[in-house]
Amino acid sequence: MKKILVFLIFFLVNHNYVQAEANQINIAYGGFSFGSNLPKNTISEKLQQTTFIDNNLRAASKQIQNKSFQLLFDPAKINQIKTEDAENQIVMLLALDDESFYNTSFETVVPKKIYSTDIYLTFRIIFFNSYNNTLVATLPFLIKNNQISASPISEKLKLQVVSEMYKQVFQEYVSILNTFVLKKKYNLRIGIKNINIAPEAMSVIPNSVKKDLFLKNKFASFLDSQISKNNNVSIVPYAADRTVSTIEFTYQNQQVKIKYPDPDYYIDLDIKKFVRFEDKNNKTASNSIYYYGSAVNFKVYQPETNKVIIDSYMRRVLTQDIPKDIKNLESFEWVYFKNSLNALFNKISVQTNKLDSKWIKNASESKRNVKKDFKELKNVYNKCR
Repeated sequence: MKKILVFLIFFLVNHNYVQAEANQINIAYGGFSFGSNLPKNTISEKLQQTTFIDNNLRAASKQIQNKSFQLLFDPAKINQIKTEDAENQIVMLLALDDESFYNTSFETVVPKKIYSTDIYLTFRIIFFNSYNNTLVATLPFLIKNNQISASPISEKLKLQVVSEMYKQVFQEYVSILNTFVLKKKYNLRIGIKNINIAPEAMSVIPNSVKKDLFLKNKFASFLDSQISKNNNVSIVPYAADRTVSTIEFTYQNQQVKIKYPDPDYYIDLDIKKFVRFEDKNNKTASNSIYYYGSAVNFKVYQPETNKVIIDSYMRRVLTQDIPKDIKNLESFEWVYFKNSLNALFNKISVQTNKLDSKWIKNASESKRNVKKDFKELKNVYNKCR
């Protein structure tokens, strides 16, 4: 009897696995690409001139184990599938949306000057239909690194650090794709529609950052990468001008424009303010304690029905120990404000997995039931999967 039971369990498990394998979507491996908004002369461009990115990305792609799709690398096999079902040929690629360096420095009384560089690499894993160049799914994510040094960061060090960051990129890429469930078509989609930066928040942002034409896109990347990763959901890319509903990148040595749909659920982000205050009752001999906070209004709604899913003011505060001998605090504290904003986005994005009732009570303000709204938002993410 035990032998029969073991056999049945083995048969059922094996049958389900084979069935999942049989239902896999064939995906053509598209490699690496640069997005249309990427600045020129990046470190990533230098790396792409070697085989570093292509070889490591291909090796990472072969480690992906996903029951919803299988990657095809052989051109002959890809052409065969394309011939058999041309209208449903899907290509997957990794696109670099942005590479940015934010350089600051601070001076101590000694005197001594210390340099800090924040490095951001922003990516999208893109699935698109190559028959009509339409978007199927996109999974944004970003990798961050910080370098502290006694002199400004050199081009040699940038190359070294970014190369190491790409190792993290490939690991994150595999991790995301191992758990994402791909479909040929999605009935419902979600994406960031509007981003507003209130004057009070804008007054804190450094002039060098304000000049960035893609500032709102970067804020959008901070938010949608958190939502996508923590909820395993595809996000329609943000466009400052929704009349331009395309992503442009290079595929098979050609410039390709992918058309993407208007989301069924809109996300509106209103960045209200950044605040900093000192805890004068909590000091050490060498450090002062500062609190850096950010506040936003986060809204998700369905424009077709005017149904609001969630609409709430939310805030997040982080603690920062700062040496007392630093002379020019204001010149580099944008990093701390940005960290608080990222922490807030993360907090918002994980509420649909595990509600933090205490945080919601203390850090949100709304006429609505925010806990109930987050539960409804979870249902929205499920509908968009």
